[in-house]
Amino acid sequence: MTLNTVGAPRTINTHIYISLIVHARAEDMAEDNPNELLVMGCAYTPRFGDDKTTLFNHGEMNQEFADRIKGLPVHIEHQTDKTIGEVKEAFINERRQLMTLLHLSGDPVVNSKLPEKLFRGTGADDRRFYNGLSLGNGVGFEIKQHQGGYTTKEVVGNAPTEVSVVREGNRPMTEIVDYWVLPKSANVDDYIRENINPFIVRHH
Repeated sequence: MTLNTVGAPRTINTHIYISLIVHARAEDMAEDNPNELLVMGCAYTPRFGDDKTTLFNHGEMNQEFADRIKGLPVHIEHQTDKTIGEVKEAFINERRQLMTLLHLSGDPVVNSKLPEKLFRGTGADDRRFYNGLSLGNGVGFEIKQHQGGYTTKEVVGNAPTEVSVVREGNRPMTEIVDYWVLPKSANVDDYIRENINPFIVRHH
């Protein structure tokens, strides 16, 4: 029995993905021997505007911001008590969205709930799958006391803290777009460098 998953390199740009199929033995995906996965998706779609809020703005989306995302932990639904992986690559696409490549360290729950064909439909069954990504952030506030007795709360710091695999992202267009089953004998950094990085197109 085989399980078809998307696996070979392709040009990672806009929404065009030329994919080949690799075959992973179903028993390798079992809970007692789960495969490590590489998951590609949009972790954040910025807002337009320059004012300071708890959201990251369109103008902040550049490679410097993306570099801050590399190495962040990966969780399920922002449940930070359990780390399931690490952000290995991050870049900004042509729409100024934050794209991320996650290394998931063989978590059986996530493996079993990634859609086999990564199709996001409208049926009730689709909600049980992890279809999207979400960027977690830590926000600092300053409370200011004003004459007249009223106070205001202003955002003084906003930093990305983690990326989560989620059923539905809290920002628009933050879907998982592809994933790879990492061969058992492969070094993850070598695999990314040889099979994925050459096909990433970075913008901004």
